Amino acid sequence: MSTTPSLVPQQIDDQTATSNFNSATAILNSLEGMTLNKKKRVFGDIFFPFVRATGVKHAPKVTIRLLDTVPLEELAFNMYDKQELTRKAQYAYSQLYSTNNNNKNEY
Repeated sequence: MSTTPSLVPQQIDDQTATSNFNSATAILNSLEGMTLNKKKRVFGDIFFPFVRATGVKHAPKVTIRLLDTVPLEELAFNMYDKQELTRKAQYAYSQLYSTNNNNKNEY
């Protein structure tokens, strides 16, 4: 039995995407019934290691900025997409630490 090598990575990518979607959905479901502040605290504990893994400076403050400016649902689904999360984290960092802070909430 032989498999076409070009199909194997796609199958793995599909499985990973499905797993990530299911994980994000499970996290969001676990937050149901909580106040917004509690949702942010609980989700922030899960989310912070992903932000730190992007390599952005001041990851704790960047995490808080993202939690305060981006819907939790969006963050839950983006946290497994390192490229997109890195983009959002870098933008949040630039908003926190730039000298010209005019462009808020443009994620």
